[in-house]
Amino acid sequence: MRALSVVLGLALFVGLSMAGPFVPIAHAAEDDRARELFENGKRLYDEGLYKDAVAAWQAAYDLSPDRHLLLFNIANAFERLGRYQEALDHLNRYRALAPADERETLERRMRSIERRMQELKDRASSEPEGDPLLDTSGSQITVKSTSGGGGGGAITGPHPAGIALIAGGGAGLAIGGVFGGLALRERASAQALCVDIASGDTLCSSDAKTHIDSDRSFSLGSDIALIAGGVALGAGVIILVVDATSGGKTAGLQVIPSGGPSGASVTLRGRF
Repeated sequence: MRALSVVLGLALFVGLSMAGPFVPIAHAAEDDRARELFENGKRLYDEGLYKDAVAAWQAAYDLSPDRHLLLFNIANAFERLGRYQEALDHLNRYRALAPADERETLERRMRSIERRMQELKDRASSEPEGDPLLDTSGSQITVKSTSGGGGGGAITGPHPAGIALIAGGGAGLAIGGVFGGLALRERASAQALCVDIASGDTLCSSDAKTHIDSDRSFSLGSDIALIAGGVALGAGVIILVVDATSGGKTAGLQVIPSGGPSGASVTLRGRF
């Protein structure tokens, strides 16, 4: 959609540049201002500031009402804003003035917008009684609060602690995997510097010690990260489930990882 609007916008202003000078000097000044407003509107549209783009392009069209492609650009911006009826109105105005070979494409575009408007209205009418009311005036959906004072009836999302634990657990598992890979690499490097001797012992060069120590460090880090990540992930799921079934009364929960030379452990504290 944006690509089409840019192509049409370029076509519009190529036409402006090829149209030649206007005879009245006042009209030339207005045309220069219209070009400036168009460029400003295009920049605002590209930045996602669709309401401001509408204002700029409307001002350009007021100064240069024979530049009908501006109506198409305004319709694009209204559609991005969700103001579908206004988008249709401007597409209708442009279609009446557009070349014949564009009208079929414009009609398909308008039918698509009309279907979208109807879907929104159908969705609004199917909302169960007692849920927030939907205002479909002007083909826009606006949620209206039905609760009185005291904040009753507020819609809440998933428990933030549960979300945070799940995200942290996933990150912990990923870090544990990375550390595990590094430990395997160091172990392989150490083994390459060691040989088995006839007595059944293993003889390693002094350089192997660095790799052995790194292997131990990375293995410990991997154990801590994997255990903590797994527990945090499970705790996050538990919090979300309990929160969903207890009306949002989930209390705090802590995941406390620890480690030492002999391994790693995780303590889980919480109450519901």
